[in-house]
Amino acid sequence: MSKVVALRAPLTAAQARCVEEILAQGVVERVARALSQQFAGLVTLDDLVQLGREGLSEAARAYKPDEGPFLPFARWRIRGAMLDAVRLEAFEARVARAGVRAVDEALAFYEDDFDVLRHDEDERQRRVDQLSDAVLVATLLGMVSEAQKACSPDELAEQEELLQVRELVERGTSELPAKQQRVLALLYKEGRTQEEAARLLGKDVTTVRRNQKAALVRLRKWLSFHGIDMLPDPAGELSGGRR
Repeated sequence: MSKVVALRAPLTAAQARCVEEILAQGVVERVARALSQQFAGLVTLDDLVQLGREGLSEAARAYKPDEGPFLPFARWRIRGAMLDAVRLEAFEARVARAGVRAVDEALAFYEDDFDVLRHDEDERQRRVDQLSDAVLVATLLGMVSEAQKACSPDELAEQEELLQVRELVERGTSELPAKQQRVLALLYKEGRTQEEAARLLGKDVTTVRRNQKAALVRLRKWLSFHGIDMLPDPAGELSGGRR
C-alpha cells in the first residue's frame, strides 16, 4: 500500500532563529547522549540526534510565544521525538524475540524420519517445505500474540499489515478443532512450554506436540490460501513512515 507523505512548509525566519538558538546551546546533543546511555543498543546516538533535530523543527512550527519560553517546549518535543524512536525499536525487538521463542519451542522436538536411501528428491523437498511452513506459522503466532500484549488497541489498529495477519490468524484458528485451538492458545497466547501445556490439559507432551503440529499445518494452508506467505513488518505503521 502506498503512503501519502505530507509536505511540511519551510520554517519562517522567526522559527528558524528559534531552532538555531537551541542548536547553538547543544540541547539536542545533550538529550540524545542521555537517552543513548539509558537505552544503549536500541537506537544509535547519531539517529537520536537526527530525530531530535526533526523534533526541534516541529517544535518551532507548533510553538506559540504566548505559551511561555521556547526552550522548555522545545526540549519536551525533542525528547518526545527521540522516545518515539526508542519505543518503536523496543517494540520491534520484543516482537522479533517472541517470534524466535515460538520457533524454538515448535522445533525443540521436531522429528523427521527422512532417509536418503528410501526417499527421493521430491519427498525431501516436501519435507523441507513442511518444516518451513511450521517455522512461518509459529513465528506469525508468536509475533502476533506479542504485538497484542505490547500495544494498546489503538496502536495495534494503526499497524495495518500486522492487524490483517492477526485477523487471518484468528479466523483460521477458529476453524481448528477445539483441542488444537486450546493447545495454540496455551503455547502462543499464554507463552506456555509444551510441558506446561501438557500438565494444564491433563495430557502427555506427545499429544500436545501432535496437536501443535497438526494445527500449524492447517493454519499454514489457511494463511497461504489467503495470500500470507511472508512475515509482516513488526513496525508496521507505528513508525509513521519514518524509517
